[in-house]
Amino acid sequence: YLNELYKLDADHFAWMKPRISGDAPKGRLQHSLNLFDNQLFVFGGIGDKKIGSQPEIFGDLCCFDVGTSQWVEHFSTGTPPCKRYGHGSVTIGHRLIIFGGKGDSSKGDLNDLLTFDGIEKAWSKPRVDYLPPAPRTRATLSFVPGKGLFVFGGTGAEPQTGQNRYVF
Repeated sequence: YLNELYKLDADHFAWMKPRISGDAPKGRLQHSLNLFDNQLFVFGGIGDKKIGSQPEIFGDLCCFDVGTSQWVEHFSTGTPPCKRYGHGSVTIGHRLIIFGGKGDSSKGDLNDLLTFDGIEKAWSKPRVDYLPPAPRTRATLSFVPGKGLFVFGGTGAEPQTGQNRYVF
């Protein structure tokens, strides 16, 4: 449950801890981290604190500016995804795509697909004209140009064998 950032010096293959300003998000695990336009976006995850008998689940989207080494306040419009952890994510162009994961005990495993437009700073739920893959957590989400968006593996109520292609 850390909230630390390290930078890899690829010329010397050495890790270093950069000087960072701004308020870092709470420590978490099973979150996503994606790069868009020199900014790192951290979404969701699970914290080490409990709320009643349930773990703390995050639904925030935090932004780190790589150029200035600063956590910046981030505002968005639209309806954001529910709090979740163990979701898949990928960046396609200026869009961050989120799939599935696990919500709180009332939601369980998820199979929704949501997008965040990095230019418009807006969340949306794209229209999908076919049945999505079964609900799952800890799946891998990958984009292959010209082929589509793929969901691989994960765990859920139904066995996750083979591959599922989720075209976006």
